[in-house]
Amino acid sequence: MGETIIEKIIRHNTGKAVKPGDIVTVNVDRVMIHDIFIPFVAEKFEEMGFQKLWDPDKVVLIYDHLVPASQQDDTRHFHVGDAFAAKYGMKNVHRSDGICHQLMTEAGYVKPGNIVFGTDSHTTTYGCVGACWITCPIRMRNNLKA
Repeated sequence: MGETIIEKIIRHNTGKAVKPGDIVTVNVDRVMIHDIFIPFVAEKFEEMGFQKLWDPDKVVLIYDHLVPASQQDDTRHFHVGDAFAAKYGMKNVHRSDGICHQLMTEAGYVKPGNIVFGTDSHTTTYGCVGACWITCPIRMRNNLKA
């Protein structure tokens, strides 16, 4: 059997052919965090001792699930997200610009052949432009290191 599209994307990204069961380190093209998960991401990021984002320009924070806020506690997500973005130099922050997955493709954050991590189960929609989403296909294992 020939390579799957995911195997082709990973080969292009790493320069190595891969097969089911392989563990590979990839070069991440983009990370999307949405408003519901930013408090958890920020907490775990600092709990794990990270001091900086590997590339702030490759991280996108999108406020869409809780916009407009339906209860006062929703605003906590905005405060945590804004503080995280400011602390780590994130410039790609969107509030009320659209649904995160549509915005990622329409704004050009996701392109064919990219490897993208996202904090939502609908991250798989990036496959519509020929990108490899990581929320995690069955044939892949992810090991993140600082």
